[in-house]
Amino acid sequence: MLRRGADDPAVAELHRQLHAVGVAAPLTDPVGMFGAATEEAVRSFQRSRALQVDGVCGPDTWAVLDEARRPLGSRLLSLRRPMVRGDDVRALQHWLNRLGFDPGREDGILGGATERALREFQRAAGVAADGICGPETCRALERVGGLAAGSILAVREREQLEATPRRLAGRRLVVAVLDVYTPARDAIVAGLVARGAQVRVVDALDEVADEANRHDVDLALVVQPFTDPQCRVAYYGIATFRSLRGSAIAHRLDESLAGCYGESAGAVARTFGVLRETRMAAVVCQPAPSEVGADLGCLADAIVRGIQDGFERPPAETRPTS
Repeated sequence: MLRRGADDPAVAELHRQLHAVGVAAPLTDPVGMFGAATEEAVRSFQRSRALQVDGVCGPDTWAVLDEARRPLGSRLLSLRRPMVRGDDVRALQHWLNRLGFDPGREDGILGGATERALREFQRAAGVAADGICGPETCRALERVGGLAAGSILAVREREQLEATPRRLAGRRLVVAVLDVYTPARDAIVAGLVARGAQVRVVDALDEVADEANRHDVDLALVVQPFTDPQCRVAYYGIATFRSLRGSAIAHRLDESLAGCYGESAGAVARTFGVLRETRMAAVVCQPAPSEVGADLGCLADAIVRGIQDGFERPPAETRPTS
């Protein structure tokens, strides 16, 4: 974690990486010194990547900085453990989506769905279907790229919404209620269970995505503090994609929390690690850190009501027709 005032060799590496990605804010601090200019440069990068905008270089910011410098074709891409991450993976996913092959979310993480879509493209393009994106596959993408008509992502998301009943009962959720919000956890879980949901509780942020993906749940919910005053509820979204169900639940949650803590600027798209790494809808919620102890009953009721409304009466732009 690097923040203003740090004087550390790691700050020099931070400066080097910010320069490498062409961050907009000028870096006028001496190399190795984390001053006001470095903080603004970090904020500028965080804004451009839909990260938490706090001017602190923590794990999410470091990870995205490391991924940001890789154009498609700069290395071989294939399914590995740990999974390959980077802007080149996101670019590959984007092209596959636009060409009608389904790699899943454009999250910059090369998992099984991306490999399957890559093999399907390679077979269709007449190149070796080895699941490795190298020079031959990149040339094939360039050849047919002009045929791309539009992303399959939005179609797939809508089809999934259409295929599932609009109700909370029977839905499977993974829930993590952390830090100062932990005293409200039992009431939140009880409220969701009373409405027919099946709930798995995890106790740490780094367990959420694994548990949610392992059990293929319908929603991952994280209630935790973070330091972005512009963000009370976040869902996964980038310039070319947003999670429709995540957006629906996040907006209803934000509306419901207004009854306890007042209006906010609205739910926002972010690329927090837990939002990227879950394969299903996920929301991260920070109700009101300065007032968290004021009325935990109101907080718990609002979260349960917001989740139910997100499933059962989603906003018009995310609503299935059935």
